[in-house]
Amino acid sequence: MKRESISFQIDPKQTMILISSIGILLSSKPVLFFVLGILLLPDWKWIFSSFEISHSFLRLIDKTKLETQKNTIQPGRTVFENSVNEGKKYSLLEGLDLEEQKQKLERLMNQERIFLDEELRLPTLASEMKLSVHCLSALLNEFIGKNFNEYVNEFRIAEAKKMLLEEKDRSVLSIGLAVGFNSYSAFLRSFMKSELQTPKKFRSRSKLPQ
Repeated sequence: MKRESISFQIDPKQTMILISSIGILLSSKPVLFFVLGILLLPDWKWIFSSFEISHSFLRLIDKTKLETQKNTIQPGRTVFENSVNEGKKYSLLEGLDLEEQKQKLERLMNQERIFLDEELRLPTLASEMKLSVHCLSALLNEFIGKNFNEYVNEFRIAEAKKMLLEEKDRSVLSIGLAVGFNSYSAFLRSFMKSELQTPKKFRSRSKLPQ
């Protein structure tokens, strides 16, 4: 019985795709990839074509990795700078009784009503707390969850709401200035951000309990 010989024909384009895939897997060994190309493809034109396509894929992958890395750090900072700043942020609070510091801050606001001073700034409050400016900023942002302006304005708005209801004849501007805002626009902006309505609407829609 005569045996029939079976021959295999390799499509150069399919082989090129195969080598391109292998090239991606062997991206750290470009020489080995090139040798595989020589062994599998006798046509030099296809060898160099597949080599070029493979490296195009690698450049695309590197670009994607770089974009992903950029999204994990803060704008304008390198990965190293970002990690260093994160470490500093938490080291500022080391050794502090955070709950005690929070209560001290609340006493300054509720009892001494320091928020009524329109000249109140972060350094001034830090001095009252006997903390550094950076330490107080970290306490507010990381432990309390608000920045300086958000924290202080919360007390100012609460006081303004009370005065709007209790002092019906007093103007909105006068109340805004009395609670620590330095202008009507600043008061209006903060009030609307907090209450989603103007001080005048709040006053007209609300009534004191009898």
